[in-house]
Amino acid sequence: MKFTFTIIFLSLFFHAKAQKKRLPNYYSLIYAAEKFIIEERLDSASVYFKKGFQKKKHPFARHLYNAAVVDSKLRNYKNVTKYLKKLIKLGASFYQIQRNKSFLSFFSSKKGVEFIKNYRKIKPIYTQQYRNQIEKMVEDDQFFRVKKGSYSTYGDTILKIDKKNIENFLSLLKELGFPSEHKIGIDTNYFPNPLYLPIIIHQTMGSMQQYDFTSILKQNVLEGNIENKAGDFMINSSSGNNFYEIVKAQYVKLIDTTILSINPNNIIVLDSSDWGYFPLSEKEATMINEKRKKLYLDTYEENIIKALFSLKSKEYRLSSSGANSILEFTNHSDFIDMRQKIKIYKNK
Repeated sequence: MKFTFTIIFLSLFFHAKAQKKRLPNYYSLIYAAEKFIIEERLDSASVYFKKGFQKKKHPFARHLYNAAVVDSKLRNYKNVTKYLKKLIKLGASFYQIQRNKSFLSFFSSKKGVEFIKNYRKIKPIYTQQYRNQIEKMVEDDQFFRVKKGSYSTYGDTILKIDKKNIENFLSLLKELGFPSEHKIGIDTNYFPNPLYLPIIIHQTMGSMQQYDFTSILKQNVLEGNIENKAGDFMINSSSGNNFYEIVKAQYVKLIDTTILSINPNNIIVLDSSDWGYFPLSEKEATMINEKRKKLYLDTYEENIIKALFSLKSKEYRLSSSGANSILEFTNHSDFIDMRQKIKIYKNK
């Protein structure tokens, strides 16, 4: 009996060690594929997505989706069928997929017509009961938040529901393991966001925070249970850095274009279509990139390029849920206020 237990333990140990090596390889291949997308070298992007998927038993939905877009453009319909099947198994909406203009040629093809005919037969890979429990928590989380008056009227009730949700969520983690994509699927309405995202982001550091999910999130990013960009977004929320760090990684469309000339100290970098981002000093970029490297993330600079690309080429989803948010400054004072808050953060 003792011998059997030792064999099982060693097997799990070496499996975990192998996974730790494979995960950074997975991400490096995916990032290479994303770079090829931006360079419009789709043949190479297709090859690198395929290589990346060989490194992870359950590739993340965002990457499967982008790979499907690439192969649809290349008319590699066999690959498209394979990737879209995996997405449907994770709970992705067929109708949202069908609306992407990049799949027009696929759905007009023989394989696409066959896919339309048979997609309802595709069985989910996730555990429905676990998914139902998470969905119920999210429903409770939203119930009073979306009512008129929200926090000002129902603040105490919202806090009580959040407390109960945290207890239930942590209990499920112990009983069933972390709710990864292959365990509970993805958010059908807000793909490719994690289904449990509201539970996490409503625990931002501050007066209403009752639990800090940072350590749990980091652990599960490193174990391959959370896609690292989604994980990074939630970690920033849970640790209280969401407003400041995400602002520096968000892309701001200026309404008042006189800002740059009348106040040169409040510079933002703009690209040719007026989308821009807050620049970082070399020291800040180095510090942030060191943090990003620990979660196998691409660099801040690479992420900016991908997010700006995604804003123009909406058929792709190359950046995290927080990185595409649009902040529109309708007047100069709003812009100054935002920059002042960032300066305060920098001085901490």
